Amino acid sequence: MTDEPHPGPRPAEPKRLIELFRGIVFRCIHSSRFDWSRDACAKITVEVVSQAKAANIPLVLIGAGDDPPTKRQKAEAAGIPLDDSVNWYVTFTPDDSSSAVTTKAT
Repeated sequence: MTDEPHPGPRPAEPKRLIELFRGIVFRCIHSSRFDWSRDACAKITVEVVSQAKAANIPLVLIGAGDDPPTKRQKAEAAGIPLDDSVNWYVTFTPDDSSSAVTTKAT
């Protein structure tokens, strides 16, 4: 018998990909080219907030004009380390493919 401690149990495998992160930093940017995009952003944001709350995942909303230091400050104030979060952006911009919606998560 040794006096060395045994390794603890392995952490449970995440059920969802989002569980690998400490939270979500979310931004929805409407476009002046699409009148409907302001309302769409509002509805999308409400749904993201609702889903994050239901899943007990910390979330912080950032504004379209927030610069990187402000984004970091808001995330940290919400207890979300920016480097351990999902940065999720929804934007409405016209492009050559006629697609108006772009989503990006980093």
